[in-house]
Amino acid sequence: MLKRIVALAIICAALALPGSAREGFGWSKKGVNIDKTKPPAVNISGTRMNVFVNAEKTRKTDKAKDLRDLTEKAILEGNKQLEASPHGDVNVSIALDRLDTVKHNESKVDYDSQKTKDKNGKTTYVSVPVTKNFTRVAAEIGGTYEITDAKGRVIDAGDIDRKFNEDYEYGAPSDEKLESALLQGAANTIAARIVPTKQRTKLILPKGSFEQFIPLAESGAWDRYLQGLESVRPMGDRGSDAYRQYAFGVAKEALAYSEPDPKKGLELLRAAAEHYRTAAADNKEEKIFSEAYTGLLSAARAPIARVEESIKAYEAWTSGPTPPRAATASAAAPAKTLRNQNVIEMSSAGLSDENIMLAIDSAERKEFDTTPEGLIALSKAGVSKNVIAHIQKSVPK
Repeated sequence: MLKRIVALAIICAALALPGSAREGFGWSKKGVNIDKTKPPAVNISGTRMNVFVNAEKTRKTDKAKDLRDLTEKAILEGNKQLEASPHGDVNVSIALDRLDTVKHNESKVDYDSQKTKDKNGKTTYVSVPVTKNFTRVAAEIGGTYEITDAKGRVIDAGDIDRKFNEDYEYGAPSDEKLESALLQGAANTIAARIVPTKQRTKLILPKGSFEQFIPLAESGAWDRYLQGLESVRPMGDRGSDAYRQYAFGVAKEALAYSEPDPKKGLELLRAAAEHYRTAAADNKEEKIFSEAYTGLLSAARAPIARVEESIKAYEAWTSGPTPPRAATASAAAPAKTLRNQNVIEMSSAGLSDENIMLAIDSAERKEFDTTPEGLIALSKAGVSKNVIAHIQKSVPK
């Protein structure tokens, strides 16, 4: 009885404390998802854009058209000021070299737990071998892209290489669905080079004096959330007021990502960073101000690191058009990545093991698939044991 009275007294005392003493995030953290704007990798100029896809190596003209349409759509949705035109200020040339899907029906022995009774009638569980059938699905897209200005000068270039491997007991996707997913991924990769894209991220919201404004943040009304914060008077001590500073940082960061003018967005991000730094300096005990948070229901990156990364990207975004590669020190095309398929092609072309291994050693970028499936595919394609062993040695441990 005495313990209950003491506990009740503690709860009443806590409720009687002033609001500033209860500032914090609470035991159950409240997170809200926002669409973070990710600036393009390179800056383009002009308003006309043209996309061309060459599929001579695959002879899949219908898929080339799909890739062209998907890429054009992704670019136009990312930048409403652009328009499609056969004579572009910006031209995107794509070479679709590979688009393959392979399915194999296979089986494996697994063990299931089954209930049985022993000789004494007691229920026990035993492991019973069971043969399970499954479909092994492999899909791959490969090719390159080049982005040029109206004068044909290269602004950006790279590859669209991607592989998919998965086992399905039931419901293996159709070839058409796999190819569509790979083509959409390639289109998104290229679009992200020249137009802003959205990336889902989570912000942790403070409670206490600011809990009443959380519904505004959840509905995306960040301007009204900020107005609500401005109505709250500064706290009596810096440690408690740090939560108000942090809340200002959250509001301004969220507003920055929805701001159509990148320069204004950059100003808001810089203001958000200053609020986050102030909060972290004034309350060093609150780790959410300065460190990444991972909980049962919410997880978020460290706010200062997150917003500083965005500031750097926005600064590059607002610095003007990216100069053509011919006018920069790095005019050379990006290094081609050497993969399993390249080795298979060299082997099929009749190159000696020595020449293939020299090509592996001299490649600037290597991304080999040395999983059991990858090695089996190499062997079935006729790649020699010596070359396969050399590939395994070239992969960092």
